[in-house]
Amino acid sequence: MNLLKLILENKDFKKSLEDELNVNFSKYNPGLYIGMYSKDRPDDDPLKDKGFGIITFRYRDDLPKELFNKAIAIVERLGGEITSKVNQYEAEPGERDFYPTIKFNFSV
Repeated sequence: MNLLKLILENKDFKKSLEDELNVNFSKYNPGLYIGMYSKDRPDDDPLKDKGFGIITFRYRDDLPKELFNKAIAIVERLGGEITSKVNQYEAEPGERDFYPTIKFNFSV
């Protein structure tokens, strides 16, 4: 399934999450990417019929703890299941930056 089809099928989830991120966290430059795990999974696979998402706050510092927790709560309220969360900014000069990130799964 391509990303466009996934977005169309899950547009309410994606739009709701984007709207809340933009309203509450615009200062922290949030980016949202969603995708879908392969459909060819056995029925007992916990990732069957699941999508995944990554929120990256392109902000050169840790987010205030209460705001980071608020972002997690928004994802969970909309039906996402948090799989990883890192509220830490780290720079490797000349290489790359690591930004505060929330990874999650959701039902499709």
